[in-house]
Amino acid sequence: MPYILFPASGSICLSAMNAASFEALYSAFSRMHVQKTGTAS
Repeated sequence: MPYILFPASGSICLSAMNAASFEALYSAFSRMHVQKTGTAS
């Protein structure tokens, strides 16, 4: 297996995980930001 497949597959996995975590966490962040439930004061 050539070396270039290792960084290429890692880059693809990283971009997929980044997109999935952004989609999952952005709704929670925007909800807490609008409702102001994330701050203590």
